[in-house]
Amino acid sequence: QEHREGRVGRDDDAEPERQRGEGEAATPEDPDQLQGESDGGRDDHGGDGRGGDGRSALREDRRHQVRDPFPLQRRDGGLIPADTHVSRGTWNGSPCLFCVSKDLTAEREALDRFDRLFHANPALMAVNDLADLRFIDVNDAFLETLGYSRDDVVGRPLAELDILPRTRQRAATLRRLRAGGIRGIELQVRTRDGRLLDGVFSGEVIPGIDRDYLLTVMVDITDRKRAE
Repeated sequence: QEHREGRVGRDDDAEPERQRGEGEAATPEDPDQLQGESDGGRDDHGGDGRGGDGRSALREDRRHQVRDPFPLQRRDGGLIPADTHVSRGTWNGSPCLFCVSKDLTAEREALDRFDRLFHANPALMAVNDLADLRFIDVNDAFLETLGYSRDDVVGRPLAELDILPRTRQRAATLRRLRAGGIRGIELQVRTRDGRLLDGVFSGEVIPGIDRDYLLTVMVDITDRKRAE
């Protein structure tokens, strides 16, 4: 039975079993990880996979599960971004694979909109790993204003680049950022050639699946400060 949310299939539809070499780990594509040993159509309690009144019984084995963000294909050939959970179980007493997929179209469209706004924004923007402040991404305004290339920045921690001069205000600002966020804080930043620029910073913590991120935005007010 196949539909947009997922698919239930029998084990004998899967690829033939192969032997793994010694020390080779199971992968999501490896039938051993999904199918395991055949249980002869019996469930974990010794039954035949049917309820006592003869109705079909669904039983899922949570010891053999795989979860992966791979797309689903529509009848017309188009792809649907999806997060799919696969596990081994029994259907009417026969071994099968249970697949449950969540349509991620809305999430993907929201991410695409954010990405366009992020990179086209005239303010300096950066995304850092909250744990070590390693740069995950920066926008074009960040690179052009501070004089860095993307390879100079992405993957390196904030302290290694020394973009924020080491002051007591910097330490206090980073503590507040990690505690939840800041709004309208004035700080100086150092360009690659050593010049100091004045900026107004805002930032907040963005929760992720396996880690938290720090999104910061800086408006360059250097010209305004000099005019004052």
